[in-house]
Amino acid sequence: MGNMKKCDLCGTVVPGEAKICENCGGVSFSPVSASGHTVRSMPNARSHILPPGTILNNKYEIRRFINQGGFGITYECINRSLGENSRFAIKEFYPRAYANRHTTVSKNVTTGSLDESEQFKQELSKFAAEARNMLLFQSLEGFVYVSDYFEENGTGYIVMEYIDGVTISEYIKKNGPFTFEECMHYVDPIMNALEKVHAKGMIHRDVTPNNIMITKDRRVKLLDFGAARVISTSSQTMSIVLNPTYAPIEQRTKHGQQGPFTDIFALCGTMYTMLTGQAPPAPNERLISGVPLISLSEQGVRIPPQQEAAILKGLEIKAENRIQTIAELRDALHGTYDQTVHIYPYTSVDPYNPNEPYNPNEPYKGPYIPNEPYNPNEPYNPVEPYNPIEPYPPIDPYNPNEPYPPYEQPPKNSSGVLMAMLIVDILLVAGVVSLMMIYFR
Repeated sequence: MGNMKKCDLCGTVVPGEAKICENCGGVSFSPVSASGHTVRSMPNARSHILPPGTILNNKYEIRRFINQGGFGITYECINRSLGENSRFAIKEFYPRAYANRHTTVSKNVTTGSLDESEQFKQELSKFAAEARNMLLFQSLEGFVYVSDYFEENGTGYIVMEYIDGVTISEYIKKNGPFTFEECMHYVDPIMNALEKVHAKGMIHRDVTPNNIMITKDRRVKLLDFGAARVISTSSQTMSIVLNPTYAPIEQRTKHGQQGPFTDIFALCGTMYTMLTGQAPPAPNERLISGVPLISLSEQGVRIPPQQEAAILKGLEIKAENRIQTIAELRDALHGTYDQTVHIYPYTSVDPYNPNEPYNPNEPYKGPYIPNEPYNPNEPYNPVEPYNPIEPYPPIDPYNPNEPYPPYEQPPKNSSGVLMAMLIVDILLVAGVVSLMMIYFR
């Protein structure tokens, strides 16, 4: 067998250097014997998948396998009573962490122990609730229409509309990573969909690139409500069903408090994959092994710093350090954000350090304050300084049609007039007397 070991949780054989199980996210392993007689089938083996031609509920005929998640297998089928053009998708409940089946022997799903059997029954009832959950949202954009539910082969099946498109994972494999603009085109409707889920007091718990479908007309659909649960603020036990890469730490324990921030971690991890083409390191690897989360820009992604900070903030290990609601995430990704969203806040001026010696040759680093633009609606400020360039206002031009103002008589003062006349008379008499004296001399 080489240097291999077996996951104690699901029995999957992984390389000896693996830190976590790629199948279930487990971190506890046991050595594999040389004979390998206890070894379970590798995750890529398809002996548990129903083959084409299988008839379910006496009317649905499986045509092909589509994909498998942590909680179920999805097939394309037709309704034989409606004809070849009646394409549907059927999701089969199959929690791969503890379910077993070998289709060459039987189509029935089994478990390995009584405890697992009891857990399977509990989870199957929750799978039936998934169909009811999907009915709550199927009339809204971004959700899938459900048409039927039934139980057979020891498990349950949800029949839903067939989406003609590809998952985000399939798109990346074919076309490479998304640009940031393309990523936001598809993420915006998913945020709207998750916001509606959270408004109903629920969380999705399985947002991954495999559970977001892109249709041929560039719409998106959010799939797989198998892990959806009602939000609880208490220490109520919640089942451990997860994707090891996109599920946060609080989803890995039965008593971990979960909320909208749980879906935000998964959505930001999905965006990370969309932009880089690579999945982010699993939370267990980051927490236990110290594997760093490399920033998007360091990987050559062209993204504004603010939006990059928002995505990395959503991928914080501790739930309390993350963005808490979809509304906050949307604001951060679209620019109207709270400063606390920043992981690496940018400041143009270095803060003052009193211990730093003064350097007279260092130029002043004060903030540049640009001139405020002219605002025509701003009231006139009479204290505004004189502007010598502004021309002096011209005098009103002469208007020949304007009537001349009438002459106004000055007010009469009789005493003043008499006094003036008396002074004139005295001067005249004095002048005459002076002339006579000169003449007769």
